[in-house]
Amino acid sequence: MKFFSLLLCAYVLYAIDVQAKGVPQDFPVTINVKAGKTFEIELPANRTTGYSWYIGSFDEQALQFVRSAYKTTRNKRGLVGRGGTRTFVFKAKESTQSNNAYLSFLYVSPSRTTIGQTKLYQVSINK
Repeated sequence: MKFFSLLLCAYVLYAIDVQAKGVPQDFPVTINVKAGKTFEIELPANRTTGYSWYIGSFDEQALQFVRSAYKTTRNKRGLVGRGGTRTFVFKAKESTQSNNAYLSFLYVSPSRTTIGQTKLYQVSINK
């Protein structure tokens, strides 16, 4: 929980700094899901850069991680270095007491010392 709080604070400070510089910023996206159902989050990625998406944190009492997969974007020329999409699948638990949960994702360098991007999602669980 401490890690998530620190991550959230860092994200908010980053968003404020970026907004002050006039750079467009993605704020938390809300996802509505029924309890017991799965949902997907698709993030653009490019494995050839070495960067990868990782789950920063999520509420394990409300959500269950199901799987993750990477799919390269198709192109007719077979060019090397093309990007793709990393898809994360989660399930909203039926037994959760919470109506809201948070997910965070980090786009991390190969050395795991640099965070290229962060994404934050609020999941609204409908019973």
